[in-house]
Amino acid sequence: MEALSHGVTELDGANSSSERVNETLAALESAKEAYAQELSKLKTLNDSFSKQLDQTKDASPRRSKKQLPESYIRLENLTKERESLVEELRQEKTRYKELEKELEQVHTEKLEAQMCLSVLNDTIKTALDSENLRLEGNQCIISDQEALTWKLKETSKSYVAPFNTQIRELESMRSNVGQEEVAFMLFNKLCIRGLWVLLELFLFCHAMLCFILRTMKENYSSTPT
Repeated sequence: MEALSHGVTELDGANSSSERVNETLAALESAKEAYAQELSKLKTLNDSFSKQLDQTKDASPRRSKKQLPESYIRLENLTKERESLVEELRQEKTRYKELEKELEQVHTEKLEAQMCLSVLNDTIKTALDSENLRLEGNQCIISDQEALTWKLKETSKSYVAPFNTQIRELESMRSNVGQEEVAFMLFNKLCIRGLWVLLELFLFCHAMLCFILRTMKENYSSTPT
């Protein structure tokens, strides 16, 4: 669950990086449009300036003194406007370069986030596979325990049935012999049979416990860490 939560956090970071990329692209497109507009204005102004300059050069020397200062003033105004547009164009160009750098940085961050997500997905997949293997091993152990329990019950029944039969036989024998002899024989047989049953049950439980421990050891040793 902790790995999945970390994966969700990384995914949110990747989404935010993608949004930043889209915003930067939009700003870059806007800067391109503004740059193109300023360049078009500058070109138009330059053409007008060149045209005015050519007209001034080609003007007749007999132009009146009043018209000449007006032409120079107009040329001076056009020159100032041209310089202003050139400065704006430089600023737009600088902003355009800054946006390109920011876009490159965001793109790098996006690639890093994608790499982190890929590594995280591999880690989550490995953890899930390991957990599935462990669950399968536990399920096998539970099945073995159930089978051994059922076998123990059946074995107990098979051992108790002859014991009950012998008890009934001893009870029938007691009616034919004296009370003391029957009691003594019954006591001896019960003790011997009881000890034998206890010994067999102990050996069977010991074998079952060894089998369970060996199975658990094999399952956990085969599970990848």
